[in-house]
Amino acid sequence: MAGGGFFLVIEGLIDRLVSGSSAPQSGAWVIYAAVTVDLFSDGLLTGTGSAIAFDLALVLAIGQVTADIPEGFATVANFKAKNTSRARRLLITASFAVPVLAGAALSYFLLRGQSEALQLAALAFTAGLLLTAASEEIIVEAHEAAADSRSAVLAISGGFVLFALVASYFEV
Repeated sequence: MAGGGFFLVIEGLIDRLVSGSSAPQSGAWVIYAAVTVDLFSDGLLTGTGSAIAFDLALVLAIGQVTADIPEGFATVANFKAKNTSRARRLLITASFAVPVLAGAALSYFLLRGQSEALQLAALAFTAGLLLTAASEEIIVEAHEAAADSRSAVLAISGGFVLFALVASYFEV
């Protein structure tokens, strides 16, 4: 029930954000809000990792950046398609740093100096939430596709391989 309440609060915030904008751009703002929430959770994961070890935080940050670049491009492209000015799009792009840094700072300062068991539990919990969300999205997309394509399978496999290579390079 607590999770459902959280999503109702987020939905209410998105509705307020959308109601203040013009109708053609409302879809772009909904996408922006969703990406912002995702970036905040990515910041929580990275900040949790930084409370444990810098190398772990670096690997997590590299993994998150590679996953978040397409989201940022898609969001900004959506605003461009809605004829948003270049200056405003640059401001929107720069604003993506705020939720990441806020999430990282929050989790770092809450977990710094705590027991290793609590830090690792927080890392597992945060990673589990992100993994659940990603898995549910992949499963939905997979069922909507008419057939699996080789490029889709290669892209998913390649992402896991790339993350494993980065993790083994930093010896985490």
